[in-house]
Amino acid sequence: MSSSSPEQESNALLDACKESLRAEARLFGARVRALVRLDALADASRTRRFLELEVAGSLSVGQLTAGRWLTQAERFDRALPLTLSMLEAGELLVGQALAVLHTTAHCPEEIAAKVEAEVLPGGAQLCAADLRRLVTATVLRVESEQSDAAAAEQRHADAAAERRTFSRPGVDGMGLAGAVLTAEQLRTWSAGLDELERTERACDRQAGIDRTADQRRADLFAALPAMVLAGRAGNPDCASTDITPTIVLNVHVPMATVLDLS
Repeated sequence: MSSSSPEQESNALLDACKESLRAEARLFGARVRALVRLDALADASRTRRFLELEVAGSLSVGQLTAGRWLTQAERFDRALPLTLSMLEAGELLVGQALAVLHTTAHCPEEIAAKVEAEVLPGGAQLCAADLRRLVTATVLRVESEQSDAAAAEQRHADAAAERRTFSRPGVDGMGLAGAVLTAEQLRTWSAGLDELERTERACDRQAGIDRTADQRRADLFAALPAMVLAGRAGNPDCASTDITPTIVLNVHVPMATVLDLS
């Protein structure tokens, strides 16, 4: 019977060490999950201090340790669910999980969850120190993206607050009127005006009225306040954003215009 070579024995010992670390991770994950459940089952009258004392006494650890364990468990559960799941499965070692936990400690829960989703499960192949560096870099990038997104949202809100109408007299009996709208309002307005113009085109043909598309659109634009007022007459309590009236629009023009005498 041949004995194993030193290399084979070394590999077997390393495999045993790896398995012991995975077992440690599974036990750590199970403890975290149990503490989360214990916290959830606590009565409303049970203060955190009382729970810490109970955990400390039952598990023969100091109150500070019990408090730290409970805080870590809550953070894993609320901000790092994937990390906790991988711990329970033995797919992430304790040192790696703590690296993720500590490096994201000052992040809001939603940021921590986004960082976790980016670095795991691939980061499980890194040592704790390298994983910590990866998490740190990812935190900075995600926070920057969030800041940019928040800034863009604020810019949009500021711009939307500037929506307004304007009008000013022109020459030769004409005038200029318009509105500064949000992009969404502009799309809705343009689509609605296009539909109204198509309807008016058919009415013009039937009535023998000769107007260009631009003229029809200008006349419709001028008639919009009357359309809104007509809609409100049918429902006085509605707000302008809720008005979706069905209106038959009749554009009246001077007889001289119809007869082409102007």
